[in-house]
Amino acid sequence: MNKQNCRIVNDHFRDRKTGPDSILVVRCKTHKICFSIYPIGYTPYGRDKIAPVSPDGRITTGEQEEDRFAGTYFDAALDAAKSISWRHDYQVPSPESSFITQSLHLKRSCTLFGINPDSDAAQREAVIQLLDVPGQLLHDCMQRICIHSGYQNRGTAVCHILKSLHCGPTLFERFAVLGANVGFWPPLHLWDAQHSCIRQSRFQTSGTRASPG
Repeated sequence: MNKQNCRIVNDHFRDRKTGPDSILVVRCKTHKICFSIYPIGYTPYGRDKIAPVSPDGRITTGEQEEDRFAGTYFDAALDAAKSISWRHDYQVPSPESSFITQSLHLKRSCTLFGINPDSDAAQREAVIQLLDVPGQLLHDCMQRICIHSGYQNRGTAVCHILKSLHCGPTLFERFAVLGANVGFWPPLHLWDAQHSCIRQSRFQTSGTRASPG
């Protein structure tokens, strides 16, 4: 194994049809490999931000703003809580706005926060520790979904959790670690511009699982 220090250089930008307009591809001259750098707020292959942050990591919404998470992956929950269902016509030109997509986003959001009926206690404990969410709130949200798992109830439960969060500068990093715990994406690695190196998240947990088959 080559244990020499990486020598990272910018290689090119890769355009995308969805998500961030373009992604920086960097190259390690030492190990002769290339990899993509996604902007802060986006996970690998993600089409939507999972936190309301700008490319430099700053929170873009006020702490008291209504719908602080508008324009993120949680739009599905924000709409569902208001009884707004996305299109049921699956042949429309924009399938990303279909009810199937909204339902998928709701299910994954509930899994992220550990409030699906089949979620395990370890994920809820991670949410409590990483996001400083009261355990009783998670229990109440899960009970709500157990009683009725319809899209509006799921959206309302997710919104209750979102409203309880403090939107600090590390929110995206914490969300990304939670998603890695349940196999939504690989463990988070961040580019540290100050030290010119790639580092693991400071919030990395030992319970990160492989992506579900």
